[in-house]
Amino acid sequence: MNTSFLDLITDELFKIFNDAQIQAYQALWDGLMIFLSSNWISIIFLLLFFLAVSLIKAINGRWGMFGSIIYNYLYWGILFILGLIFGPKIFANTFVDILLFILYIICYWLVGKILRELNFKR
Repeated sequence: MNTSFLDLITDELFKIFNDAQIQAYQALWDGLMIFLSSNWISIIFLLLFFLAVSLIKAINGRWGMFGSIIYNYLYWGILFILGLIFGPKIFANTFVDILLFILYIICYWLVGKILRELNFKR
């Protein structure tokens, strides 16, 4: 094998950074789960309150907040479900940025479709 010392250090450095990133995602996920489990009723009421306010605004002709709320609920909800299924280590994957971009496009398209179906957007 003809690997240099610099190659070995570089490989080891990348492995250390990847492990640190995975541990950071795990710590953030654990903190989020603790917060959500202890405050889930308040969070659900708050989310429903924002949805109701945005729906009232949308009925009165200002649908921007409603579209934004629906988009964020879809996007972050899907990410939350992915985190529950695969664990927080999925977010440390190299290809997660491609997944996030595709998810962005799908959620944006879905919100447009929902707004058109509800006759909020022309």
